[in-house]
This record gives sequence, structure tokens and C-alpha cells, in this order.
Amino acid sequence: MTTTTVAAAGGAAGHNAAEVVNPAAEDRYWRDSYASRPGYVSGYSYDDDYAPAYRLGYDARGRTKGAFNEAERDLSVEWERIKGKSRLTWEQAKTAARDAWHHIERALPGDADGDGR
Repeated sequence: MTTTTVAAAGGAAGHNAAEVVNPAAEDRYWRDSYASRPGYVSGYSYDDDYAPAYRLGYDARGRTKGAFNEAERDLSVEWERIKGKSRLTWEQAKTAARDAWHHIERALPGDADGDGR
């Protein structure tokens, strides 16, 4: 967890995830690390292919309570609407979106989504 990614997590107690997400910091984090993450497809770019999937994950966690699996159906529909030029299928994008979701989850105090992590 970095303080550039989240508002100081200790100070986030009692606040929802939307107050913790820093979209610019999240974008920098994923831009720097996407090619080393699970599911990376060689030759696919951050801007065109992966950015929308990571953004979906961290934005959705910022506005949604509960676990990723509970939101997955809605996220798959949203992916088809927002993916733009991305060549990722939902199954591929889901890996990135889940990764970003859990990156925000880990920054929250306690077990905010109740998944035991």
C-alpha cells in the first residue's frame, strides 16, 4: 500500500472506498506494473487495452460494497459498455479488474468486503 495510492489508510477508518481511491495514483501504479501482473498478454498496451480494465476495477470498488464476485455480473456488462478500443475479452479484463479491486480493498481498514483478506 502506498500513500500516493490511498488516503492514509489509518485516517480512512469509517470512510467508504470512494474516499480512499486516488485515480491518478492508481493509473500510475497500474501503468508501471501491468506487464508483470497475472493475465498480461504480450503486445497489448496499457493505454488501449489494460487501462479501462484496471479503471473499472478501482472505480467499481470505490462505489460498490461487498466482494468482487458479488459485483462480477454487473462489471461484465459495464466492461462491454466502457472497453473502447481494448482487445481484452471480459475473461481477460476480469483478471485486471479484480487485481485493481483488491488493490483498493487492501488499502481499506479491516476486511471491508468480507472476503477474509
